[in-house]
Amino acid sequence: MFASKLWPYAEKMEHHAPKKHHGPTVKASKEEHEEKDKKKGGWPKPQGTCPVMLLLICAIIAELILIKTQEKYLAQIELYKMAQAKIAEA
Repeated sequence: MFASKLWPYAEKMEHHAPKKHHGPTVKASKEEHEEKDKKKGGWPKPQGTCPVMLLLICAIIAELILIKTQEKYLAQIELYKMAQAKIAEA
């Protein structure tokens, strides 16, 4: 989280400031991270999507499509009414 030169300053600030989080502070070096990536083979295994979240995403997409089509049809109705008014005036 912090650059390596900022760790001593951050540790000093932790001792003076009241703790706002629970649990230990974790320091990870760049080399350790790269070694772990090489051991694991790069990318982590993908996790399955929760069925409820998938359902909600699909429902939101369907709702957006419905709203957009309704807006399109309302615009066409307004255009037809304006055209009828122009024809009635002439």
